[in-house]
Amino acid sequence: MSMGMSKAFRAHVEGGVTTLCRCWALTRADGVQLGFTDHDRTLAFDGITFKAETGLSAQALQQATGLAVDNTEAIGALWSGAVRPDRSAGVTPVRPVLHGDVSCAARALFAVPPGARAALCQRMLREAEAADRFRLRHGRLHPRWGNGSLMAAARRYPMADEPGFDDAGYRRCFVMVLRSLGTRWP
Repeated sequence: MSMGMSKAFRAHVEGGVTTLCRCWALTRADGVQLGFTDHDRTLAFDGITFKAETGLSAQALQQATGLAVDNTEAIGALWSGAVRPDRSAGVTPVRPVLHGDVSCAARALFAVPPGARAALCQRMLREAEAADRFRLRHGRLHPRWGNGSLMAAARRYPMADEPGFDDAGYRRCFVMVLRSLGTRWP
């Protein structure tokens, strides 16, 4: 543990009670380096600025002696507006679509007359895309459409209670959402 440690830092760590943070550096394919930390202040060293509270949250760290492998667990995601989807690789600007997203969108469609469903479906998809672009660009939620998920966009609209798939009208709404997703992002 002493490799590369100054005497002052070694004394600090061996003092018994201390607070440490973790820093992650990411180098994009174009050479841009991004820094992330779980610290509450931005840090800079080795030519990299580590932005505050953009790193993973580290859980309990168990350190072993001898030949045992140390372990740690990290929860979360590194966050930066500088990390953008690669559209040339077929990555869509909207966040991953989960079952709950489709279900919420279908419930919003089921709450409106059949003639208004296709337009509402396209509107929700556009709003989810716009919110995700806003989130990536500004590093915060869109003020009206949320985090860029289809679920957040759908929840702005009245939603019917979720029936089972034995309800043909709801089933049609569910399929409409899936088909619209397939058309937009084959």
